[in-house]
Amino acid sequence: MHTVRIPHGLTQKVIIYYFYSSVQATGRLFMRIIQILVLAFSLMALGAGFSTASAETVTEGSLEWYRLPENKDAREAKLAECEKLSREKQKADALCRNAKRANFLGEPYQKVKEPTYGF
Repeated sequence: MHTVRIPHGLTQKVIIYYFYSSVQATGRLFMRIIQILVLAFSLMALGAGFSTASAETVTEGSLEWYRLPENKDAREAKLAECEKLSREKQKADALCRNAKRANFLGEPYQKVKEPTYGF
């Protein structure tokens, strides 16, 4: 077996070089992971902003429709009509259930426009 003598200063330089290069590689990998995560979250936020699910569509006779302030007369008329029905028919009729629930819950809160404070 042959042994090779390496001067003491050179050994330290080789060890420091390999340690420094591995730390650099780990740092680059970590930064790449952070960049990918930031990009992924940005795309998710952007996609949520343009989602079509945010558009509200309310069908006539649904609970949300009966809760709207402009449909208060229709809700009261449906409640008066449901009072004339028997209890079993009231439970079976979805429109009666929706009108009763809307009457119990009341009108939805109106969205308040936030002040801009001049910005």
